[in-house]
Amino acid sequence: MSLRRIFQKMRQDRAIRKAVMDSRSPPESFFSNDENVKEYVESELKRVVPADWNVECLEKMPRFGGPALEWVIRKTQFREGDWPDQDYRIQVSKNLELFVILYGNRDIGGFGLWHVLQSAMVIHGSCLRSLGNYNLGDCVEYVMKNLKPNEWGYT
Repeated sequence: MSLRRIFQKMRQDRAIRKAVMDSRSPPESFFSNDENVKEYVESELKRVVPADWNVECLEKMPRFGGPALEWVIRKTQFREGDWPDQDYRIQVSKNLELFVILYGNRDIGGFGLWHVLQSAMVIHGSCLRSLGNYNLGDCVEYVMKNLKPNEWGYT
């Protein structure tokens, strides 16, 4: 097949994909406003966060596409040898559709690419809506039981 034919095929494929995407209607949003999100997240966290952790909601001004809402789940009781500043974070996108659980990140060492590329689990709001067997609390509980918390204050 000639190079010209390959590019022609690629343009046709792109046009077909665009037509399909344009014909789809966007999914109905799971949450209508910030207050709905706050109620949902706080009720889910209350159900699954252990007693030796504290939950705090940080309301932020969304900047550069950053989160509209963020919760910090901070460890409050430590065993000997535990790092004293541990947390998990839940961020919600401005459009209230993406829930991001940050875990296992550290600020150790000089600033580098590993500080920018953070470890996270992402849940789309439509999954919380359509997969009735799971909810945000189950996701947070899984992360807290199986994945290390963020650790801050090294540098």
